[in-house]
Parts: sequence; structure tokens; C-alpha cells
Amino acid sequence: MSSTYLIIFINFKLTDCYNSLNILFLKYIIKVLIKLLYKKNYNKMMHLINPSERKILENAGDRVPIGLLEIASNVKGDFKVYDLNHTSEEQYMNEFENDKPLAVGISVYTSPMFKESIKLAKKLKGRTKLIAGGYHASAMPETLLGDFDSVVVGEAEA
Repeated sequence: MSSTYLIIFINFKLTDCYNSLNILFLKYIIKVLIKLLYKKNYNKMMHLINPSERKILENAGDRVPIGLLEIASNVKGDFKVYDLNHTSEEQYMNEFENDKPLAVGISVYTSPMFKESIKLAKKLKGRTKLIAGGYHASAMPETLLGDFDSVVVGEAEA
């Protein structure tokens, strides 16, 4: 079975992030990505996941995953956002089985949390389309291609 990888390079300056044309462009790119990923046996729902930081941070979960929430609120589609600091991985996997989402987007950080994101991606690999985003995806997208179907580089929520 051959694999096809898709890397989306989005390069915006911080000063341009509120430019309405850039926001419309990003919405268009994400809509196209959703259409490319759609398969007849999948739901059109997408899950967005912030991995748990409990192994490295005492106050894990005290920050809202604002980037994922912004994507979910600004892009048409049916999204569910999961913060694994507040939802166990077992609970999430039950939700995954019930929803059978079209794709799962996972935030990947260049930190000790990198391993958590990869571990979750390996559990989901082959069961849905996997999209990596976040700091690590922007800095070193090539390191994620073996574990994810697509890598979003840049500010997806701009």
C-alpha cells in the first residue's frame, strides 16, 4: 500500500494574521483539505486534540487550547475539541470509536510532549486521517511524515 503525504505550507507574518483575506485563504485551504480526506465510510466530523501535559507540568490544563478552539469556530464543519489534560485517553478513544471522525488533528510540541502526540498518532494510524499541527509541525514537518497523513505548517488558525 502506498502512502501519499500532504504538507501545507502557510507563511504569514504576525502583522498579517488579522487580515481578512488571509483568514479567508486559510478557511479555503482547510475546506479543500477536508474534501481531499473525505471517504464514503467516514463521518464528516473532525476531532482536534491537545495532548496531555500532566507528565511534565504540575498545573497541566490551566491553559485553554485556544488555537484548536479558534480553528473549530472559524472553519465550517463539525469539530470536537479534546484537551487530554481534562479527558483521559481512554475516554477519548471511546469517543473516537463512537464518532468515527473523518480526520483527527493533533497538536505537536517540540518538548517532552512530542512523545505523547506520537503515541496517540500511532494508536489512531490507519483508522482515520491524521493531521499534525503546532510548533513542532511548523519547525520540523519532515519528522512527522511517518506518523501523520498531513502536516500543517504555520498558523492554521490565523
